[in-house]
Amino acid sequence: FVIVGALALYEAALPYVIAFAFVVVQRGMISAWVPGHVFGNPAGMHAQWLWAGIDGGFVAALSFTQLIVWRASSASRAREQQASERALRVTGRFQRAFDSAPNGAALVNADGVILHANRALTTSLRTTPKELAGRSWFDFLSDEHELEARHAWSESLDGPEQEYRVKRANGTRGWLLCKHLEL
Repeated sequence: FVIVGALALYEAALPYVIAFAFVVVQRGMISAWVPGHVFGNPAGMHAQWLWAGIDGGFVAALSFTQLIVWRASSASRAREQQASERALRVTGRFQRAFDSAPNGAALVNADGVILHANRALTTSLRTTPKELAGRSWFDFLSDEHELEARHAWSESLDGPEQEYRVKRANGTRGWLLCKHLEL
């Protein structure tokens, strides 16, 4: 019976049919050849094939429940796969919208480190996405606005819009209208 549970790993009906046939034939033949060694009761000794069929019936019942579980888990895996594919499509659409947005945007962690920036922001800061990733966004603020921005950042994860003077990668200065919010 332990082996029948292991057959569930194959997720196929044929191993269960083989297990049923093996139990019936093995029990029937051994009890007919050596009565009393398989079935210890008098009814089993006189009707070996009937009792072998009963044992086979238990294997069949176990196999049937294993197949039901297998079918249910297969359906569950299919639903999970569809949900995963849907999530990937949504993520891809978000990524395309984020990257091609006309306004600068960045995904930033709680410490202010830039995880990902779109093209518009990299153009505004005269840099590349690779140069932005992993840097603190405070590094791009002019000295007079950095402390103000750090204070506003620590006060709220959904802060008001604020205009900051920035230092671009090429050394020029500019202004950015910023708003940070928690996603």
